Amino acid sequence: MKRFLKKLSFIILIIFNFSLINVFAITKEYLAYSKYTSEGTAFFVNDDGEKTVYCYNHDYKPPGSPNEDSINKTYYTREESYLNTDDELMDKYGKEIKERIAALLVYGYPLNSSNLMEQYGLNEDKARYITQQLVWDITNGNDAPFGDKYGMYGYYDKLLELSKIKKFEQGNLNLIGNFKFIQRNGIYLTDKLSTTGNSGSFTITNLPENMTVKDWTTDQILNDKPIKVGQEFYIESSAKPDSSLKLKISYNYQEVKFYFYKYSRGGLNTNPDLPYQSLIRAELEDKFTEKPYEISIDGNFVPSQDIGKVVLNKKDSQNGKLLKGAVFNLQDQQGNNIRTNLITDENGQIVLNDLAPGDYQFVETKAPNGYELDTTPVKFTIVVGQTETVNIEKVNTASLGGVVLTKKDSKNGNLLEGAVFNLQDQQGNNIRTNLITDENGQIVLNDLAPGDYQFVET
Repeated sequence: MKRFLKKLSFIILIIFNFSLINVFAITKEYLAYSKYTSEGTAFFVNDDGEKTVYCYNHDYKPPGSPNEDSINKTYYTREESYLNTDDELMDKYGKEIKERIAALLVYGYPLNSSNLMEQYGLNEDKARYITQQLVWDITNGNDAPFGDKYGMYGYYDKLLELSKIKKFEQGNLNLIGNFKFIQRNGIYLTDKLSTTGNSGSFTITNLPENMTVKDWTTDQILNDKPIKVGQEFYIESSAKPDSSLKLKISYNYQEVKFYFYKYSRGGLNTNPDLPYQSLIRAELEDKFTEKPYEISIDGNFVPSQDIGKVVLNKKDSQNGKLLKGAVFNLQDQQGNNIRTNLITDENGQIVLNDLAPGDYQFVETKAPNGYELDTTPVKFTIVVGQTETVNIEKVNTASLGGVVLTKKDSKNGNLLEGAVFNLQDQQGNNIRTNLITDENGQIVLNDLAPGDYQFVET
């Protein structure tokens, strides 16, 4: 009996100890490192092969050495919910900056979803260098355009522009250019058109027989062929297009995954109070997703039911009075007219109910009677799936008028100096007091806003 008990106790002990071993989970770590390229230092992570990553915090320490025998190896853990989390490190610079970084990674290297590298003639090292500089400039708040149209600086400016005006959303296809036909030499042509969005292509499925889609550079016919996102093209028509024309678009795209890496351990113990940089990268999913769109003349790509509403309210800058008769053009953010001669109604409003997602601006072309013209654009954005009306306001300053009061003797008509008056509104409220007629018997005022006034002699 004793032998049995001892044997049983031994078996139970083994099982118990074996269970304890499995309690501890190991978090996967990834080696991240710095390497020299033809354009200086770049950053990589060993994540199912060597992948380009971008440092998130310019003033922090970069990842260490790639050498296996180095004491300066740095290891990171990985997070996958970059855009949909309240994580302290990912949200360090706020939601807007995070969304701009996401857009930058989609259009920058290596995803290059709109083929900007080819347009600006950049190799991988140059594109990687510019993308990293922009990540740092955006997070530091130092992003400003170079004002160049070519090469590395032109590429920088274009990425910067897209990061500001094209909020990244999975499957969002945006039209660049004005889909409007102009008659030339007996045929109807659009200007240059292109798109931004996820990597992929689209086809026009209901192109009329009298229309042809052509590559902007080569004039290759693209009817029934996939048009790559970012590819420049135009459309020509042998007959005047119907204003109600709506082209159906089939958009095939790859979704993007974002990976955020947090420092875990390793590295040299120099300047221990300075943390290591967080890292970020993006990659394409293997699968393709299809999404239908429509496009109408003077319009943008419109997903089914993804249209928005905007109301422009025109007001007097002083009293908030609603102003009718102001004339505006609706433009894209590049200043291309989408709709013209929009006039504020009796309620001082312009109401548009059918805008595709995108960035717009109203520009005043004619002020209401009695007011000064103000051509400063009023910018707004319609987002995909938007259900609430966008309400924006544009105020005008009234044009100033003048009045001359002449004081005369009732019998002989002599001009009278020294008479004192107050200027009042029609309700008897003083606006200006102690106004005195001069040697010509006059009070001259040249800075009155439109309205009803009265002089009262005191």
